Parts: sequence; C-alpha cells; structure tokens
Amino acid sequence: MYHAKQQGSGRAVFFETSMNEEVRRRVELERELREALDKEQLRLYYQPQLDLKSGRIIGCEALMRWIHPVRGLVPPTQFIGFAETSGLIDPIGQWALKAACAQFVAWRAEGLPVEYVSVNVSPRQFQTLGFSETVAEALQAFGVPASALHLEITESAVLGDQPAARANLAGLNALGTPLELDDFGTGYSSLAHLRDLPVAAVKLDRAFIKSIHEDASALAVVRAAIVMAHALGKSVVAEGVELTEQVVLLSQMGCDIMQGYHLSAPVPADQFVTLVRQRAAAVPLVLQTRSRQ
Repeated sequence: MYHAKQQGSGRAVFFETSMNEEVRRRVELERELREALDKEQLRLYYQPQLDLKSGRIIGCEALMRWIHPVRGLVPPTQFIGFAETSGLIDPIGQWALKAACAQFVAWRAEGLPVEYVSVNVSPRQFQTLGFSETVAEALQAFGVPASALHLEITESAVLGDQPAARANLAGLNALGTPLELDDFGTGYSSLAHLRDLPVAAVKLDRAFIKSIHEDASALAVVRAAIVMAHALGKSVVAEGVELTEQVVLLSQMGCDIMQGYHLSAPVPADQFVTLVRQRAAAVPLVLQTRSRQ
C-alpha cells in the first residue's frame, strides 16, 4: 500500500519480498539510532573555516558522525535522511545543539581563539514551532553568546507560508543568532528570496567552487554571487575548497570565508584545537599561495 501511494494515485503494486526487507532495515535503523542517542554513540566532528583576509581559522562547522559498535564510523549521508523522515531528527538535532555549545565553551576555557561554531538545522526542525526557544535554552544553559552559534538552514526550510518557520525566523533574529543560507545557488529561487531572508551569510555550494579555476562561466557565477551578497550586506562562505588555485581566486574576488579539504577534513574536537593553533603560528594561507604565483 505504501509503495503504491508513493508512486501516485491510481497505481497497483504487487507484493515483493524485497519490500519486507526494506521495512525490516528501516525498523532496525530506527532502533539503532535511538540506541545511539541513549548510549552516546553520536559525535560531532568540526571542519575549520578560515578568514581569507586574516588567514586565521575563526570558526568551524559541526558535522554529525555516528560511531557504530559494529560498522565503525558511519557518515551522515547514511542516516541523516532517515532521521529526517522518521522524526528522529528532532532529538538528534537537540543533542547536536547542546554538544556544539558545550564544545565551544570548553574551547574558550582553553583560550582557543575561535569566534563561533556553526550547526546545521534540518527543514523539519526549523518548521517545528518552538525551535527558536530550544536554541535560546541551549545558549542560556551553557552560557554561550548568541553571536557564537551560527545556524545553517536551507532554502526549503523557509519557503512557503509556514507559520512555525516565520515564528522561528523572528525568534532567532530577536535572539541575535546568525543564520546562514546553506547550499546557496542550488535552489530555484535563491536569488529571489535572498533579499528578503534575514540571513547573515550565504554558503556557496561546492558545485560552483569545484571548477572556478578552469571554467570561466563558473568563475563568473561565483564572482556575481559574491558581489550580490555583499551588496545586500551578507558575508560569503565558500565550501568544498580543495585547490590552492581556488583559494587564490576566492581571495581575489573578495570572498570572506572558506572551508574544505584544502584546509582540513572534518576532525574531532582535539584535532581541531591543534589545527587552530598551528594555523595561528603559521604564515597566513593567502600570503603563502600568493607568494607561489
């Protein structure tokens, strides 16, 4: 019945044993995810974000990982989508907010010069009434300034006439928590909505960044996006940066922040500390890359 409904009205679907297997896998995954929450198998890894003007690591994006007792390190692509559809994203998202806040406080206590930690928010979370209050409670519980917790949302989280999303937008703006528009440029109406959305930054999707060093049209699109975002008073983060040539071009175009494997893969909290301190003691990346030209 569910398979028939997924394919549209007026469809007939015959039973296959694979359907039972799919249901069994989903039930098992839900059980394991609930267990992961209870037994503290979830972890946050942190991918550093570098200020292209100063050459310093000023913040990071917190990314979910699952340390499974049998399968080992499970990437988010294998469970976040399911968590979204099953409703488990709500308790998992709340855990991520608290874990990121606790880690930020620990870093600052160590004297680590990071300004913020960025956390992804799913559309389901953002469209749940009271989400902004959940954020406020996490900030207060850990004593984190609102400006130090950046929330990454996608365009789909705020499209349409959704009272809960509007209320959360208003609540988070009143709180002073910066919002970043993730995957910018991949939606159908990103440009139309950017002017009206109260976001502090846009994240240029890696699909645009990967070819700017060899494709003039990709370079033109990224340059135009940076100019437009700056004209609207928003900063620009480029993700998926992997090559020195990309770093140089982004710096020349006035991009504000970069993240990607050129700098570092997402790493555990202790390795992030090492990266920040090594970076602070090194010659700024932009100066290094320019000197090689």
